[in-house]
Amino acid sequence: MNDYLNYYRNAFLTALQDMADLKSQEKAWINGDHEKLLPFSEVLENFMSASEDIQQGSLLSKEQRKKLQKLIDMVDDYGSSLENPQTDSEIAKDPKWHEIRKYAQEVYDELKNIKIDT
Repeated sequence: MNDYLNYYRNAFLTALQDMADLKSQEKAWINGDHEKLLPFSEVLENFMSASEDIQQGSLLSKEQRKKLQKLIDMVDDYGSSLENPQTDSEIAKDPKWHEIRKYAQEVYDELKNIKIDT
């Protein structure tokens, strides 16, 4: 359980927070300062991978799993809708991305305080 707890906190919640963090996205993707945040494609990859693992576990309630799945679907649809490879800056300024980021923040706010018995 400690490995799962560490993975939940260090991989999943970090990836979810990266998806939701407007200031870090602007700093990294618009201003080019990647000290605290990876490029968009890596943030997306980390989130999708960690989310898949968490979805398969038993930590989340049915409602939380549903919200996470909605976010996964939003991200997947967004990635599929990109016509040409866009720059990180273009993505950070995209109103569709802002909707995803705001929803990611809602999901993060709910999931960051889950208690795990060790």
